[in-house]
Amino acid sequence: MAKSTERQNIFSLEDISIDNIVEKHIALLEERAKPQQVITNFQDVTCDNTFVAQYETIQGKSKAIPRKLILHEKYTFLIHKLIKRCRNNKEGDFTRFNTKVLQATLGAVYKDMLDTLAAMNIIHIANEYIPTIQARLIEFNSNLSVASEMRYNAAVDKYNKKMEQELKKYEKEQLEEIRSEMGNELYDNFIKSLNLLHLTNETEAKDYLNRHKFMSAKSKEYFSYILEEYKKRDFRILSVDRNLRIYSILTQSPRIFKNFTNIKFTCDIHNSHPLLFNKIIIDKYNIDNNILHILYNNINSIDNSLYSVGKQLRKMLINNNIQEYKIANIPNDVWEYIYKTSKGAFWDDFIDLDEFKRLLRSDIKVTLFREVFYSKTLTTKGKDFAKVFKKKYPNIYNLVKESKKNDRTYLANEMMKIESSLFRNILAKLYAKRFKVLTIHDAIVVLDVKANTQCTPELVKSIIEKEYQLIDLLPDVSTDYYTVDNVANTLQQEEQDLKLINELIESFKVIANDETHPRCQSSKEIIGELEKGTAEIYINHRTNQFVWHPLF
Repeated sequence: MAKSTERQNIFSLEDISIDNIVEKHIALLEERAKPQQVITNFQDVTCDNTFVAQYETIQGKSKAIPRKLILHEKYTFLIHKLIKRCRNNKEGDFTRFNTKVLQATLGAVYKDMLDTLAAMNIIHIANEYIPTIQARLIEFNSNLSVASEMRYNAAVDKYNKKMEQELKKYEKEQLEEIRSEMGNELYDNFIKSLNLLHLTNETEAKDYLNRHKFMSAKSKEYFSYILEEYKKRDFRILSVDRNLRIYSILTQSPRIFKNFTNIKFTCDIHNSHPLLFNKIIIDKYNIDNNILHILYNNINSIDNSLYSVGKQLRKMLINNNIQEYKIANIPNDVWEYIYKTSKGAFWDDFIDLDEFKRLLRSDIKVTLFREVFYSKTLTTKGKDFAKVFKKKYPNIYNLVKESKKNDRTYLANEMMKIESSLFRNILAKLYAKRFKVLTIHDAIVVLDVKANTQCTPELVKSIIEKEYQLIDLLPDVSTDYYTVDNVANTLQQEEQDLKLINELIESFKVIANDETHPRCQSSKEIIGELEKGTAEIYINHRTNQFVWHPLF
């Protein structure tokens, strides 16, 4: 059989040769093998000059020097793989390698190889890791020049195949873990649905890739990577995290990509995590089912434009025969919070506040989560968003603080656990009806396949609402449809909007350079996200507002 010499895009460093790296590797091993002197009487150290150090010579750590040719091959592969992975990473120039897989591929020398690359400032290796869950983060030095060439490389080919074999072994083990976490029935149904997901408009996706004004090379590279992944049609559940949230190709895809697939529609929960916090509020204030039933049934009768929403709700409950003493201990801001999150209008008030005038809606959302719900500190110091939230919802803020007092990550993890439990139950009910559906955390994704002929937005919404009602919550559910017409209209409008968007970005840059400006840090973060390619800005012409659009 003829030997395969299939060409691929091989990545390498322009200014650092593999030979130099190999020489550095050997030099470091030789340095470690040298005898070293160590102080043996540290316990006798004094603050004056009377201390006399005592030394002991110990033998350095001696290792066999690998053959240069073998090292050359392994480094050629590792650097190629490292650069390729970092380029395909949606979040930045970093990656993680499974230690077991890397060791099985390269042998025990893999650790010395990583140490050498770190010593040469080619990579930076983080100290933090979670055993059996998350490997150490390896960050590539983005200041280094990278070359790429379509060619055949025997070393890359050999170790690629070896790594693929080891990955298959690892994936088999991982599959068993995911099955165990999800249960066989849910797992099988999810995989059946995932296998029906496919790219229906490849030509349009390529056209978008060529015509869309990506705000960084990184975001364009990532879009191209996702396009190639869809073309392979080798979808699987990538992972299930500790809060039982399911990750797949859908959770990796830029939002616009839905328009190029066979997704029929999605049903999303507005302000999902703020809504989930209502569960904690209900338990805290011991709000009974009867009160909640009356509240939810009359929620549309409340006029948000009039006086205090909290006072209106209190009056409405009393008029519906709820004795005043039963609700006397519940402050008005708590009632308003329940109302706003149940109506899906939680974010609207913050947009109108003066403090947020220069910020985009999605940035407000992200920042509020970071500073309020998911913050690991218990104060508002240096957190402008948290200060505004505390002013508007003082009792809610205190409850958030209380929920994180013993464990700063408790609240974030608890809300994600509640969400994943709800959506697993929703999936189970939809699968019982033989529908082919998927999830993107707080959204149900309905595929355009024959099995879903009877799967309407109204039916999905009904199932979602009933599931939330079981834990005393009222969700506001929206339906979104996806077509290539959406993309065509977006591209057409983009050219007209680009000038205005660029002007906005320039204004953020001005603020980011002014350390005295109250929005300096937020503007720096916006610019940083744009440069990394993890977000972009567009104009919503229905509201005539700029929208901050996270790509992932």
